[in-house]
Amino acid sequence: MKIKRLIAGFLVLVMCFTCVNLQAVDTQAASSKYWIKVNYQANVATVYKYTSGEWKPVKAMLTSCGTNTPKSGSYNTVEKCPGWKALMGPSYGQYSTRIVGSILFHSVWYYSKDRTTQAVAQFNKLGTTASHGCVRLSTEDAKWVYNNCAVGTKVTFYKSSNPGPLGKPAAYKMPSSAGKMNWDPTDASSKNPYYQTRPVLTQKYKAINYGSSNDTARKLVTAKQQNGKSLKSLTITVTKWDAKKEKYVSAEFNNKKEGTYKIKYKAVGTKGVSITKTFKFVVKDTSAPTIKASDRTVALNTVSAVKGMSAKMNNGTVRTTAAKVYIKEPGSDSYSKAKSYNEAKEYKFTKTGTYKVKYTVTCKNKTLSGKYNKATKEITVTVKKPTLKLKYKRITRGLGTKITESYLKSLATAKDYDGSKLSVSISGFDDIDVNKVGEYTITYTAVGENNIKVTATMKVAIAEVVFEANDGYEELKDGMTIEVPAMDEKSVQTAIEAYGKFVFSNGVAITPTYTIDAENSTCTITFEKAPNDKITLNLVLAGAAETSETEEDVPVVE
Repeated sequence: MKIKRLIAGFLVLVMCFTCVNLQAVDTQAASSKYWIKVNYQANVATVYKYTSGEWKPVKAMLTSCGTNTPKSGSYNTVEKCPGWKALMGPSYGQYSTRIVGSILFHSVWYYSKDRTTQAVAQFNKLGTTASHGCVRLSTEDAKWVYNNCAVGTKVTFYKSSNPGPLGKPAAYKMPSSAGKMNWDPTDASSKNPYYQTRPVLTQKYKAINYGSSNDTARKLVTAKQQNGKSLKSLTITVTKWDAKKEKYVSAEFNNKKEGTYKIKYKAVGTKGVSITKTFKFVVKDTSAPTIKASDRTVALNTVSAVKGMSAKMNNGTVRTTAAKVYIKEPGSDSYSKAKSYNEAKEYKFTKTGTYKVKYTVTCKNKTLSGKYNKATKEITVTVKKPTLKLKYKRITRGLGTKITESYLKSLATAKDYDGSKLSVSISGFDDIDVNKVGEYTITYTAVGENNIKVTATMKVAIAEVVFEANDGYEELKDGMTIEVPAMDEKSVQTAIEAYGKFVFSNGVAITPTYTIDAENSTCTITFEKAPNDKITLNLVLAGAAETSETEEDVPVVE
């Protein structure tokens, strides 16, 4: 019996060392330059591809290494073993590639040369140490190496607790209902029910926008079977990085709580094949900020182009001072160069008219594509100066007529940029001599916000009152308007005397009635001979129609 066992063992050894390089290999794939690094401690093999002058990791595979797996060194694959390769036991492997001596890349072993006889327990050990020395792979990965890595591909063995740059892939697990032997769930055969129903978990997002519609952990991944059927039920475990404890702690996913989450998902297909994968997600606010700013009216020489402007992100982070400010002045066709918030805060509006002010504010956080979302808002700033309006440009009063300072002030109306009333001061009043014929200048002044002054002038004439009488009563017409040089009692009496001779009947004088409106400088005189026989004269001050408004006629004095 011992001799028989020795002979059988010898034959297996011979078979392990004998491969015929006859199986067809995709020539395009085989010509690619790959380097496989096997981390036998982590049981992960990482494939690197030579691209643009450097080796870049492109694929990670779960392995089961063993006691006799090389612990260091680099080797070049020497041959590919077509079809079924006899292994120890005897057992059989698919897609075998010899690395060195008896050490192969091959699929998890099968009980016989039948794809439905893979050892279920051994498949479930992928990712852990389980072989005698060969590098076991899933059927899917063993086939990839066989088809893509040409003979001569470099293989390096090393030990590290770090699985590699691409991490450790998630492991499929076969259910206990699969029995002792069955299909490899990664074997892409149309006859393989475990492959067709194996779950596939895909991460939809790496960064979650604060407050977005992705408000549950389930929405962050897609879960479906290989055949495309959606999987609704998942087992989900959430952890979140705690900066104080410097580790991930149990948590609930909340897209309104920024931070880094690690979420573990377990999905089970209808035939019982399961997979557990952990994905990392970062919740951060990448939306464009909200800018608040309104059109406004300001006084000339007002400082600050950012007053009343604020900017805030959805998560409450204030971004006001991050604003870039562009200003288009009255009469200009283009905006100024961007000003910082502090520069715009010192900007002075030195021209009257309409300004356009545009604010742009970027989000604090980058999107996954490395860009910053930004918001833009434009407002209108209307710059005004105070206004000063005079009722008359010139008034005339008779000799000896009383003129008061309050009356002269009442002839002016002043308003600030916002329409609020301003007080008015006058100068030149003390120079007026009502008992002497002459002309005097009154200067009006009003001061608005930012100490902006406006002035206007009015002429006051003192004159002797002289009227010329008409030649006949019949020439007078009811409602006739007559200009007089002054509007006071003396002037009205003079007018009555001048026109009175035309209203005597049979030597009897008719006493007229009159009403003086001093504020509006008008007077109505009525001569009544009989109830239905009367004449009304309207006296108006000469030059009363002449008015003055600072907006057109009066220069601004600052």
